[in-house]
This record gives sequence, structure tokens and C-alpha cells, in this order.
Amino acid sequence: MDQNEDKPFSSKALKDCYYRGAERFGWSKRKPEPRSMREGRELVGYGMATGIWEALRVPSSAERA
Repeated sequence: MDQNEDKPFSSKALKDCYYRGAERFGWSKRKPEPRSMREGRELVGYGMATGIWEALRVPSSAERA
């Protein structure tokens, strides 16, 4: 629930964004077993986060393989 606007989060189509993003980067083709995806000695994983203006935000980064 967006407490500032008293609206459900679905009013921003966030769920649709998750599905579209997952489709674009191949989420369904990943290996779901923990620690199963590697590039050499490095572990590789997929992740995502969502925040709102009032949420605590910290620096982050990502790389495209």
C-alpha cells in the first residue's frame, strides 16, 4: 500500500514491470539452483529491488554479461 496516496502498489503497474523485465533478461532460462551460475571463479546471480521516494536508498551497481 502506498501510504502517501492510500493506493495499492498495483496502481503503478509494478507487477507488470517485473514480468516485462524478467522476460527481457531471460529469468526463465536461469539455473535456479543456488550457486549454480558462474563466470570462471565468480558467482553470477540475478536480483532486483524496488523503492519508493521515502524508502532508504543506498548506492548499487549492476553489470550486463
